[in-house]
Amino acid sequence: MSTKCVGLELAKVNVNEKQELLKSSVAKLEQKVAAAKKKVPVAQKNLDAAQSTFDNVEQAVEDAEEEHQTAKDELTELKKRVLDTERLNSEYTNQKDSMERQLESVNGLEEESNSSSSSSSSSSSAVVGSKRGRSSSSFSSSSSTRGSKRQKNEKNEMMIHHRTMVVRGRKSILFRF
Repeated sequence: MSTKCVGLELAKVNVNEKQELLKSSVAKLEQKVAAAKKKVPVAQKNLDAAQSTFDNVEQAVEDAEEEHQTAKDELTELKKRVLDTERLNSEYTNQKDSMERQLESVNGLEEESNSSSSSSSSSSSAVVGSKRGRSSSSFSSSSSTRGSKRQKNEKNEMMIHHRTMVVRGRKSILFRF
């Protein structure tokens, strides 16, 4: 039995040594846990700051994308207005050119009319008289003068008519040459 007692005594010493080693190890691990727990608030603070930074950057990206889309939409609208303006400018230029040609044609006809009326006053009197329903024989030189004035008035009215054009409904523009 003594060997058994010695064996038990050795086992007891061995277990006690292991217990002391474990106690020491547990104490060291408690210190390690305490140090790690102290780091948690700092790490949480850093995590919160990083999350806040991330959220701010993410919001900035969304805002920039929205601004970009708005700018693209505005650019598209502006391009449409530019095309419309160019089209209107082209139309106005074509109409202006057409009116100028018509005015030149009217002026040319008037010059022909004036040259023929100066060469033959009786023929212009007859034309003017026939417009008013009078016979050419009832005209005197004063009626011939009235006919010329009437022709000038008609010419002025025609020029104003040709200079005025209707654009988009009821608006009108007077071109001055």
